[in-house]
Amino acid sequence: LRIQREFADDLLISNQEALHCIVSNLIRNAKESIEENGGRGTIGLCARRINHHVIFEVSDTGKGIDAEAVKSIFDPFYTTKENGTGLGLSIVKKIVESLDGEITVRNNSGSGTTFTISIPAFN
Repeated sequence: LRIQREFADDLLISNQEALHCIVSNLIRNAKESIEENGGRGTIGLCARRINHHVIFEVSDTGKGIDAEAVKSIFDPFYTTKENGTGLGLSIVKKIVESLDGEITVRNNSGSGTTFTISIPAFN
């Protein structure tokens, strides 16, 4: 498992604890996805500022998310994991929304996924 990081210098957000919760959940999911796909892969972490927003991306080279499942992954209690609760991504979405932000997900060509979080920058 490899982690690649790319962070801009001009990032200020108002609630670092909330961001930690969001990113740690997405990293945990990415790690589990890579493990389910043979255990070899990369997690990418990127943070940059675009205009008045901070954009965070967590990507992985794991097994990806089934196109049907993408529609439900933010729903409470929806899970594809044998021992999952289905609360992780629904909580992440609620936290992002509480920061006046947005979260999206896309399957990467070939394999893996990328979650993109956009939240207002703290000026």
